[in-house]
Amino acid sequence: MDDTNPPKKEDPTATKHANEPRERESTPANGETDEPAANAVDGRRKRNLNRRDYLRLGVATVAASSTGIIGSAAAATERYGIQFNRVVNAVDDLGMDPNGNTAIDSALNNTLSDGNVLIEFPAGDYYFSSTNTFGSPDNWGIRGLGSTPSDVRFFTDAGEGKFFLKTNGGSGQLVENVTLDYSSAKDGSLGMAIRGPDAIRVQDVHYVGFNPTDGNGAVNNLVPMATDPNGSAVIDGVKRTGPTDIVSHGHLDGNSNEGPVWLGERHEGSILFRNCHFENTGTNAVYASRTPGTVHYDNCLFKNNNQTSIRIGGGGGDRNTIRDCTFLIDTANADPDNGGEFINPHGVICETNRVTPGPILIENCEFMYKTGPDRGRCIFVDGNAGPIEVRNSRVRSEVSSANAVYARTDPRWSDPAPDQSIDIINSQFSGAGELEVVGGRSAIMDGGCLSSPVSGVDIYDNVSRDACTIPDTSASTESTDDSTTTEDSTTTTTLDNQITVTGTGTKTNYRYAVSGTVEPTSDIEGWDDVSESSVDAWVTSDGTNDTYTYSKALTSVEFVEGEAEVSVNGVQVDPTTLSADSAYPNTLQIVGNGTTTNYVASVSGEITDHPAFGTPLSNYDTVDGGAIDGWITNEMDGIQFSGQLESIEFVEGGTTVYLNGSEIDPANYNGTTTEPALTVTTDTVSDVKSTSATLNGTLSDLGGASSADVAFEYRPAGGSWTATATQTLSSSGSFSQSVSGLSGSTDYEYRAAVAASDGDTMTGGTKTFTSGQATTDSPPNIDRLNVFEAGRNNPHARITVNWYVSDMDGDLDTVSLKITDDTGSVVRSTSWTFNGTSTASDTDEYRIRKGGGVDYTVSIAVTDSAGNSVTDQTVVSS
Repeated sequence: MDDTNPPKKEDPTATKHANEPRERESTPANGETDEPAANAVDGRRKRNLNRRDYLRLGVATVAASSTGIIGSAAAATERYGIQFNRVVNAVDDLGMDPNGNTAIDSALNNTLSDGNVLIEFPAGDYYFSSTNTFGSPDNWGIRGLGSTPSDVRFFTDAGEGKFFLKTNGGSGQLVENVTLDYSSAKDGSLGMAIRGPDAIRVQDVHYVGFNPTDGNGAVNNLVPMATDPNGSAVIDGVKRTGPTDIVSHGHLDGNSNEGPVWLGERHEGSILFRNCHFENTGTNAVYASRTPGTVHYDNCLFKNNNQTSIRIGGGGGDRNTIRDCTFLIDTANADPDNGGEFINPHGVICETNRVTPGPILIENCEFMYKTGPDRGRCIFVDGNAGPIEVRNSRVRSEVSSANAVYARTDPRWSDPAPDQSIDIINSQFSGAGELEVVGGRSAIMDGGCLSSPVSGVDIYDNVSRDACTIPDTSASTESTDDSTTTEDSTTTTTLDNQITVTGTGTKTNYRYAVSGTVEPTSDIEGWDDVSESSVDAWVTSDGTNDTYTYSKALTSVEFVEGEAEVSVNGVQVDPTTLSADSAYPNTLQIVGNGTTTNYVASVSGEITDHPAFGTPLSNYDTVDGGAIDGWITNEMDGIQFSGQLESIEFVEGGTTVYLNGSEIDPANYNGTTTEPALTVTTDTVSDVKSTSATLNGTLSDLGGASSADVAFEYRPAGGSWTATATQTLSSSGSFSQSVSGLSGSTDYEYRAAVAASDGDTMTGGTKTFTSGQATTDSPPNIDRLNVFEAGRNNPHARITVNWYVSDMDGDLDTVSLKITDDTGSVVRSTSWTFNGTSTASDTDEYRIRKGGGVDYTVSIAVTDSAGNSVTDQTVVSS
């Protein structure tokens, strides 16, 4: 079962395939569709170009069926940290049709399958005929060149529910500034499944259209996963607000809605949803509570989502966060085009199953339950979720039967959370809905305001009982003055810090840098030099302010000439150390990078929170005199201290650290300075054949030496090491070495090694590979062909095919599947290609509109690279 569409159960899971093949194409044979031929073209959502469209498209010529790299293909570029070796134009270079008359599938798949390429789409409408599955390449991207996502639209046949893309591996995947448009019919919707180990980015993607039920072609709009525990995904600026045909939960009658976002159990890294807007969903807007990986939200807007806006609670023990988000339930004013009735809308549901629950932080959020059914709640906490912290948030329910918070101790399923505590810090609860905790789980409210009914919560004396303020639900996820996004920028950066340099009457030249991005907010002169991450500028007049916004860490401020005053976020600091208090003259900045990191540090004096840098230290950070045990993921911790920094190390994860405005390496910190370390890493092997392979490595740092000799050591697993010839490098960089004389079908170990000119040596980590197999003439075997039909008593046919094939020689080449009706016409065909493997399997569902009451023959053919083939078939009735 594909985890892009979870089973319709209260406890959704997804079957993992041990060796899922690369799907090449899945289209009706001979161009046939389920509609009459006269309607096949008219059913597509097309647009006649007007004069403005022609001006926007320029003079691009559509070269039909051309898939080569021609025309204006550009050099390498980087976006959002993903490196692309080449950039091609979808129209000029690949011949794609921006008028939506010709399918782009072939050109798209052929170009993306090799990876390391960014396809840029000029404004237009692009038709795709089938789900695009192009293997698992690294570093591929799709980017719209319009001024808004709506300028570049992807669509398919009207009424069809379909995935535009499906990937199942590869680091560095980008889809940016486009719209998936399924507005031409009320049946069918569009989605993307983008899954890989690391660097998954979905940026400014909109979904437009009516959202039907599963039985009428609904699919999940987005299935993003970072499958490596150290990997990350960012979903930024995604929007789906179209109306929905709301129905009950799928386990009740077999029909259900599909949500905007589904995260399956294969998500093991960290994912951030930022600046997203989800509204009018019939089911969970983001279902992400049962993953071993962490989930984070920042500045998102959720309105009128049935069941819930967010399900959260997994994480394998690591913290999940919801920050600066707005939740509004006002069903009386929901989209009038919605079908059905709202049943149980929630803001946040905290729960999990079959994974270790992680702490949940809800911070700086606004919740309003204005109108709606009595089965909804602003926040629901199950007994299997915890601990929970609600900080600096406002929660209000104006419906007495809809709780502001409802938390239970006994879990509905799974085991109780090991820590069920609920801490409500400096938050406000108002309205008629109750703040209710049942079953005896620990809950406290410390600070803030409470005017709503309450039970089961220990209310501290510092909680006000009046003057609560109403949540602000006018939030927007559009760009604000705190964010900068340009067409040519490689990232969207929130510049949420401010530095001001104030003149004292002396001509002063100052310099500083940041680890993120810096921009001036006041006028700068022609002689001032402001780059993306550094400033070299002048100020003179007494009281004159040069002000900049920036992100991440700040270096110390150097005065090349003169002197001035420096303040950060309104707090005056020492330019040399960035300290805000002479009693604590030293500073540390620990910068989050998306990886959950546990750091410990000790100083000879005392530690305190820095009033200007980073987020306030939380309950998960422990300060004891001169020691700190802290956690960081996406934000930044800033501390100041007296005495000297004696030690700092990472217990878990790792990130960048600044001491008194200068970057240090905790691994090499000796109490006073850091020394560069000789560093070599073993990279992934390439070009593996039966008797040869290419070994790869990276020399990251020469450790202060003038040169270094690099080489590889390799051996059959458990055998004696053999060394390759050395190469001399005078600077850091990658290196490779081909080895030959290998034995076929053998497991090998290899590692990179370096000897620096100053005598230091280092060996990289050991990695493994298996040499290729020799091809023989043993034929493949079809081990399983199971066919099910789920559309009976329905005008449509829904045929599920599950197959498993094997080859003892390990040289599987192709698998072809076709479905024919009782007249012998082929109605669906799919094929897969392999690069030599011993087993393969897949499960797919084929939907045939108005195809009920027909006997279908499902046939499978398997070939190996030696030309051997086997076939099998079965008949199923709809």
